[in-house]
Amino acid sequence: MNDFAVDTEIVGADGRYVAQLSPAWAFWGPSGGHVATMALRAAAAHSGLPRPASLTVHFLSTAGFGEIELSVRTLRPGQRAQSVQVSITQDGKPIAEALAWLTAEGIDGIGHDVAAMPAVPSPDTLPPLEERLADCVAPPPFIKVAGFLENVEWRPIEWYDNWLTRPPGAPHWHGWYRYRTPLSYHDPLVESARTLIPLDVMGWAAAQSAHAADVGFIAPSLDLNVQFHRTDADSEWLYAAGTSHIAADGLVAFRSDLWSQSGQLLSSGSGTGLCRKLPTARE
Repeated sequence: MNDFAVDTEIVGADGRYVAQLSPAWAFWGPSGGHVATMALRAAAAHSGLPRPASLTVHFLSTAGFGEIELSVRTLRPGQRAQSVQVSITQDGKPIAEALAWLTAEGIDGIGHDVAAMPAVPSPDTLPPLEERLADCVAPPPFIKVAGFLENVEWRPIEWYDNWLTRPPGAPHWHGWYRYRTPLSYHDPLVESARTLIPLDVMGWAAAQSAHAADVGFIAPSLDLNVQFHRTDADSEWLYAAGTSHIAADGLVAFRSDLWSQSGQLLSSGSGTGLCRKLPTARE
């Protein structure tokens, strides 16, 4: 099992960093959430401020597994909040551009919280994925490309013993997730970053739920936009829910939320996918 905190570490200083994209966190290739995590950690290392407030990532091309280079510069300095830009390249090829706001801790301000987590079964009442698959006639088609499930346990709330005959439903996807290896150290930034992979994969999963199992397309992310609300280091399980209200003219839009096991909203996201045909799709 892989340690998310260790696998997403970056090395460097003075706005120049390197990191490794590991197949341990794959979804087809390197997942958007994994690339976004690297951008966030580089932004925080450069800024020095401890709390991420938001992150916007434009994915410019598909990365491969291996080393990436991260170039970071401050756009707006400050003691309370800083805006930071991160440019990610691999072998000279642009991979992603990211903008992050980071803030100091303990800032005074107004406070309210009317976010209500949906009523769903607790993860302890749901069977592990391994038990589901043991009696499954045809597993979810994305299982074979979701390498991150080797390191992130998923307990689905809805399940079909034959996903090839799954009927189209609402464009919604949700479930419980936890990292199989506990984080080797607790850092508020890493606690925020661990929400990025579940938030990102919600998009395509939600959109595909509205269609028959064999849609003949995938929709790699063009962007991912995340707001970080709070962290909860004591929450082993994370509940992620995503909805794709519209897919039209080759674009797939989604929104997602991620909650702690105690029902606190930890982070929210949105993004856009661009459809492309699978190589095996019939013309």
